[in-house]
Amino acid sequence: PVTRAGFAVLMCNVFPDAAAVIRAPSFPDVSGKHWAEQAIEKATERGFFAGYPNGLFYPDRLIPRVQAIIILAAHLKLKFTATPDKLETESLQFLQDCFEDADTIPQYARSMVAAATQSGIVVNYPQVRQLKPNQNATREEVAALLCRVLGIYTVPVDYIAGIRVQFQPVRSLPRSLDSLA
Repeated sequence: PVTRAGFAVLMCNVFPDAAAVIRAPSFPDVSGKHWAEQAIEKATERGFFAGYPNGLFYPDRLIPRVQAIIILAAHLKLKFTATPDKLETESLQFLQDCFEDADTIPQYARSMVAAATQSGIVVNYPQVRQLKPNQNATREEVAALLCRVLGIYTVPVDYIAGIRVQFQPVRSLPRSLDSLA
């Protein structure tokens, strides 16, 4: 699994040129004693992460898949294409069409998960229709997400959520064009 600190390091490495958007707060559970302190500070300044309402970052807490997805979607400024006054209902319907477990996606994350899915960055293996949003993200899952974000197309299309693969019949070519001789 990937921790919040580990994901902060990855985000800073994958997006090294992201601009600072806020002044990073000082997290008591990070300051001066955590291996990823600098990355957490940069990730917070760049708006990738925020602390919890109690002022803590929880660097060693495992990051759920849904959080990794919405952090990436927010940074990429992805928007779900929908009728403006029907964003909530249309994003939920889209998610239900894509995922058997759409009802387990937290409400606050639905439009961002829908945007990420619509953009083709959400990868689910081995069952493409199982998002498992509240499960902790694994290194493999995070690597697949980052590959999609970076345009490294190594993930088979069968595991990219929201993409429907329709196979077409193979037809013979006219005359002798089918032979290699």
